[in-house]
Amino acid sequence: ESQYLTCGTNCKISYWDAYDASAIRVIDGGAAAMTCLDVQSNGTFFVSGSADKSIRVWNYDDGETIALGCGHSGIVNRIAISPDETRVVSVGSEGGIFIWDL
Repeated sequence: ESQYLTCGTNCKISYWDAYDASAIRVIDGGAAAMTCLDVQSNGTFFVSGSADKSIRVWNYDDGETIALGCGHSGIVNRIAISPDETRVVSVGSEGGIFIWDL
């Protein structure tokens, strides 16, 4: 079963079925717009960035936050899990580039 995730200004993260585009579930992403996502290659976890200047690591299956990172002074515009899956790189609207250990 293939799925994809979306996020947006409604502060939600939505799981979708890739076959028929039906919504599987929606989870609350926080108090501010969700701006970016990246999913780990085997689907165990995903990371998100937000307009509240934070990043989060989420358990994919249960949709629970595993870790919260704060450091940016602007909106998190981009987030990515490193190819070796040991770090997360986030870029904020203030121009900051942060490297977070997982």
